[in-house]
Amino acid sequence: MTAEQLEFPVLSYAAPKAARLAVVIPCYNHARYIVHALRSVLDQTRPVDRIIVIDDGSKDNSVETIRAMGEPRVELHVQENQNAFNTINRAVKLAATDCDYIAILNSDDHYDLRRFELLLPLLEEDPSAQVVCSGLRIIDENDNPLAEDHPRSQWFRAIWSLEALDDLEMAEWLGLGNFPATTSNVLARASYLAANPMRAYHYNHDYYFLTGAVVRGGLRVLSQPLVNYRVHATNTMNTAPAKLMKELLRQ
Repeated sequence: MTAEQLEFPVLSYAAPKAARLAVVIPCYNHARYIVHALRSVLDQTRPVDRIIVIDDGSKDNSVETIRAMGEPRVELHVQENQNAFNTINRAVKLAATDCDYIAILNSDDHYDLRRFELLLPLLEEDPSAQVVCSGLRIIDENDNPLAEDHPRSQWFRAIWSLEALDDLEMAEWLGLGNFPATTSNVLARASYLAANPMRAYHYNHDYYFLTGAVVRGGLRVLSQPLVNYRVHATNTMNTAPAKLMKELLRQ
């Protein structure tokens, strides 16, 4: 048989599809902070593929502030007020259509610029991991570190110090206190977020979601502080602690 008579199959190579990452931002009356929040997403060392902002009926100039940025990568949706849990769920549905991972960022918080570079490998390298969170920097309304003697600073130091206990299980740690603190600290597989939407809790939807991830064995933690969590006069713990506790009991 001559070389001309030999038939070789045509081999084709398809490069693996790069995983896509979305950040969803529910915005409500945070015109003062939203630009900083968005810049912390736009400037990530691991680029983000979609940025979805849903303004939940803000009464300040949040919408105008976002539009004034003139940033084409930001997808802005405006709706009448529907509460944070509904707004997050709507944004997740939009993002899950074409993204593999979804992060949530509240409009008054902002990210460390290496957040996704450092956190995504926890999901990419561990198929059993569904949700990851990081340590936090606690800041005030002017972006300054919260004073060490502030009660909230003291509480977070105490709850995060428990991570060093060798015999403390993740469920016990979360049961002692909501150490991730906020939906701004959630990065998850899109499939998991879509299958486990935020429940109709006005104050504790983040804690319920995280508890489910822990019970299912899907929560992973990197203690490096990669999200800046803002403590200010309108935080839930400051404005409605009694309602929050009643909802926690109902939950």
